[in-house]
Amino acid sequence: MRQVVSVLLAALTVTATSASARAQQFQPSLADWRSDLRDVLRDLRTLHPDPYAKIGRLTFERRAREFEQSLPELDTDHRVAGLMRLIASLGDGHTYLEMNSPAYARWYPIRAYQFSDGFYIIAAHKSLADLAGGQLLEIGGQPVQKVALDASATIGYENESMRAERIYPLHSETLMRGLGYADTKGLRLKVKLGNGRVIERTVQAMQADHPRFKDDATWEWQFRPVFFGTPVGTEEDWVTAFRGAKASAFLVADSARPPYLMESKAFSSRYIPERKTIYARTNYISDTDFVPFFIRVLAQADSVRPDKLIIDWRYNFGGDGSHVSLLMREFVKRLDNPPWKDIYLLTGRKTFSAAILALAEVVKFLPVSIVGEPTAAALNHFGDPTSRTYPRTGLKLSVSTLWHQKSSSDDLREFFPVDVPAVFSFADFTEGRDPAVDAIIRGDEMRSLPMIARRDGGDAARKAYEDRRKRFGSIAWWGPPTEFEMRQACDQLQREKRFQEAVATCRLTADIHPTIWNVWYNLGAAQRAAGLMKERLASYRCVVAIAPDNWNVPAIRRLLGQPGNEGSELAPGCPGT
Repeated sequence: MRQVVSVLLAALTVTATSASARAQQFQPSLADWRSDLRDVLRDLRTLHPDPYAKIGRLTFERRAREFEQSLPELDTDHRVAGLMRLIASLGDGHTYLEMNSPAYARWYPIRAYQFSDGFYIIAAHKSLADLAGGQLLEIGGQPVQKVALDASATIGYENESMRAERIYPLHSETLMRGLGYADTKGLRLKVKLGNGRVIERTVQAMQADHPRFKDDATWEWQFRPVFFGTPVGTEEDWVTAFRGAKASAFLVADSARPPYLMESKAFSSRYIPERKTIYARTNYISDTDFVPFFIRVLAQADSVRPDKLIIDWRYNFGGDGSHVSLLMREFVKRLDNPPWKDIYLLTGRKTFSAAILALAEVVKFLPVSIVGEPTAAALNHFGDPTSRTYPRTGLKLSVSTLWHQKSSSDDLREFFPVDVPAVFSFADFTEGRDPAVDAIIRGDEMRSLPMIARRDGGDAARKAYEDRRKRFGSIAWWGPPTEFEMRQACDQLQREKRFQEAVATCRLTADIHPTIWNVWYNLGAAQRAAGLMKERLASYRCVVAIAPDNWNVPAIRRLLGQPGNEGSELAPGCPGT
């Protein structure tokens, strides 16, 4: 046994020595850093359509000068972290620096993930197997929340949803040293194990040696499922928090697992006959597999005619957006006689880039309900990145080249909202629950409010709204549908001559958006169609009270001035009351 241990220690010593020697051989000079800084800033200005849109040019240039002046006092790790943080401050998820030299390809053999109830080690290398499933409390003597914020600031994010996803820089030895949370002794962790015991452990980084990512210092590995860990060893070497299974177990499909964990392939679908549900997950939009995959899924829908079609883009990081129109052609040609009863689209913190372009088209043409977490960026965002490399410092720049405007120019929302929040807790993950899919297939009310109103009327929509306001009102990123979305439902009900249901829907819209004059005008029109003449006058008076200069007001005043229409009563809930 002692001989085996000696051999193992010798091997680890050789590995550490080799890594140390490699790092010592790669020591960019101060002149190298100054030269590459100028090149990075030049390429940024040349390639990006509007690099300073969020931060402002003067603010960014001041920070760039301050960083350049600090270079002589910084070591390599701090220079890497500082320059990455500078570019990340632009707030563009497609524009960032990453490390691109084997000297930087050293990763801590754990994989942390932020759940709704804290930060957990979702997978650990077999040498640290007891940490798998542990809750991270501190890193480098600091609260893990603070460290995660600093780590994500080196890669950049567009909103809080993307920030929660982009904590993977804390797995990098170079960045953790550069941010001051690790040293030559390693990365000190405080972890609460599954049995409740709190321990401290110093973790050593290891050189990337996964067959697919050998010596890779870039972020390429983070596009894989999180339970595969960092690019150290193989999937057989990693233990996950999901029932203690090895990461390699996910390389083989297993229908006993939740649909989103059934297999690790980027494209996966499953028909659940007892629930009359088709589940389809795509993790990226490729130029070869994406559209054929959905052609097969929709062909199955044509055959089995499910009650529910669930499209899972929670882990879809983007790809080739040019294929979105081909996808929509397959859906639109079925709209006159859809094979599904309800269609749900799941979004999350990883939904980004071309996946958002696809989302914009889906919501434009399909009657979908959005479930999950907010997307990683807004409908209007920069994209189509290209890259430049800087061998002297071993860095690589990803930089946006286009502006995608998929909403109105005044749409300042940082993400595409969801109709029903469904957020993973750590217990959900370990116990095989899916707060989105499980709720949909068991029949919980997960449809959007406009969808409920169209199908079941305004009273049913109001009941769902009141329930969601109680459950989700404290969530900063949740909110009710827009006035326009609700108005469309009200208009459809009127076209179908379902006048009482239209009145109830327009009344709900007025309660949700009482300061918008349109809602009261539309409510008045619905009340008129339903024969509620007195009530419609009260709604029209509200239009006058809210927007006295509106172009509709002269005609409304003439109506109100007619015999029998006099009065001052305003509709209940009108801001003018």
